[in-house]
Amino acid sequence: GEPTENKKESYTFKASFENNDSRSYLGDDEYCYWETTDQVSVFNANGTHYTYSAVKGDVKITDLTTTTETTFADGENIYALYPYQSGNKVSGGTFTSTIPADQTYGERSLDNAIMVASTQAPNNKFSFKNACALIMFELTSPGENIQVESISITSLSKKSLAGTATIGSDYTATISSGSSTVTLAGCASAGTLSETAAKKY
Repeated sequence: GEPTENKKESYTFKASFENNDSRSYLGDDEYCYWETTDQVSVFNANGTHYTYSAVKGDVKITDLTTTTETTFADGENIYALYPYQSGNKVSGGTFTSTIPADQTYGERSLDNAIMVASTQAPNNKFSFKNACALIMFELTSPGENIQVESISITSLSKKSLAGTATIGSDYTATISSGSSTVTLAGCASAGTLSETAAKKY
């Protein structure tokens, strides 16, 4: 047959999240949103690593673009991993990334949520699946103008909550070893607490 044609151009992808009953939906009309600061690792079938950036912010669907010439053959599997890290990898459809033990608060931020997606050229649509748990909780305080500086979550069974993670075909992150505590810093930027002023983290 005829050889497969490689398309040497800067591909643009359309990025969305799974439907509302997935792990990208936090309940009470709280969704994950893309921001213009978001970057995504995109890989071809050989594992070549490209950096893509979200075009729009405060949206559930955005275009992902790159300034690098990208090469994908028709019928080739293409993989995506969020957030971008220089050490992100894909091999045989298995993703490798890092869940940081020290994280920073951001309103509706996805910065520390590992999400993966795949498609097949020439299809340019990624539907991202969350590979780990997203925890959202709401705090109030009996006192006025109480400020939360940081929040730590620790596994009482000493299971690893952060470290090098692998994500296979079940789209679930597995951490073989790492830290049993995750700390969310920068919480003061959410504002102060009171009996009536609740803050979500």
